[in-house]
Amino acid sequence: MHITVRVSSVDEISQAPTLPQLLAEYAAESAIAGLGAANPQFDTYRQLEASGLLHMAGAFDGDDLVGFLLVLVNELPHYGKRVAVVESVFLSNSARVSRAGLNLIREAQVIAKRTGAVGLLLSAPSNGVLDYLLPSLGFSLTNRVFFRSTQ
Repeated sequence: MHITVRVSSVDEISQAPTLPQLLAEYAAESAIAGLGAANPQFDTYRQLEASGLLHMAGAFDGDDLVGFLLVLVNELPHYGKRVAVVESVFLSNSARVSRAGLNLIREAQVIAKRTGAVGLLLSAPSNGVLDYLLPSLGFSLTNRVFFRSTQ
């Protein structure tokens, strides 16, 4: 298994034959109760990409998509600072024997720096692997995110 991480487009990610399997695995591991199943809004992603607010990368094993990264970059009005926010990052379980997960996170940092962001926000499922890994990569725990359904 030789996995490469590279900048990708919404079209490349959305048209990948392995995307449905990846989304199912992602939902099983990272779903938020009350939000329902993943339902990517590719038209919205394309609009964000065209405006320069969305940046993506894919992890590929040959031609097969095995992971993805979506980073939103915009100014936080409260601070008047440009910040990069990881909207989604995921690597299939079978690809985690590689360093591709770390490379996806490093790519998020590259995107943040390249776009002039002062920092990178990345959330992780509580008590998951990423939750434990991020501090060793130099990330600081700043907040806890809570969700309550309004339905």
